[in-house]
Amino acid sequence: MRAATSLTLLVLVASATVANLASAKDRPSDKQKQSVFLERCTIKETILFLRKSNYNCCCSGDSAGEWGSRPRVMLLFSNKAKWPLWLAVTMTPESSQETCEHRGAVDAKGKLDMLFTQDPSRVRGKYAVTMMAFADSAFADTVEFVSWTVTPK
Repeated sequence: MRAATSLTLLVLVASATVANLASAKDRPSDKQKQSVFLERCTIKETILFLRKSNYNCCCSGDSAGEWGSRPRVMLLFSNKAKWPLWLAVTMTPESSQETCEHRGAVDAKGKLDMLFTQDPSRVRGKYAVTMMAFADSAFADTVEFVSWTVTPK
């Protein structure tokens, strides 16, 4: 009986020692690398879109009439991670407090574009863009938060 207890204790101590000897490369780091990058920010002047579309949201330009032909700012994101991520992106024009949020999923090593409808009078200018990346589709497990100031071309 004592031998079995001693053996169990020895196994526990050996397991703890081996875990502590793991190289730094094998341990998760406190400083994670960025996974999602904003690759491009452009203005799409001539997009004709149906206003009642799944791709529309709270943007002020999406609110009137059946058809829309207002300019849209397109943000192209790329995911460098080896797993899919869910993004929540907000964009605010510098000259306004109207914030618009879009959500979407981006595959592992994939790309995702988001279109934000804007008023033609202020489409050219700076925008504050914030992006939160989540590990789950419930948008509960935040893995990354990044902010940019962009000027679409």
